Amino acid sequence: MICGYIGSVLFTINLFPQLYKIYSTKKADDISYGWQFCCFGGTSFSLIFALHTPYHHMKIGLTIELMNIIAIIGLKKMYSLKKILPIINE
Repeated sequence: MICGYIGSVLFTINLFPQLYKIYSTKKADDISYGWQFCCFGGTSFSLIFALHTPYHHMKIGLTIELMNIIAIIGLKKMYSLKKILPIINE
């Protein structure tokens, strides 16, 4: 049981360093959309599965992980647009 909680916490926080780096450098060029959408899909399906289990730590952890992935996709899109449209930089 404790392994499930530890794994859930680690899985939940694993993208925080990446989010911090993207936010502080204002660049997400090295992160591929392929990885993002595979990670998004895998986490989404895992969350759907977790919703049918009694394990709340899985539901919470996967929900936070999904929000992190959505934030990374949004930041990548935003910083890509800033390169294309210089008016956004103001």
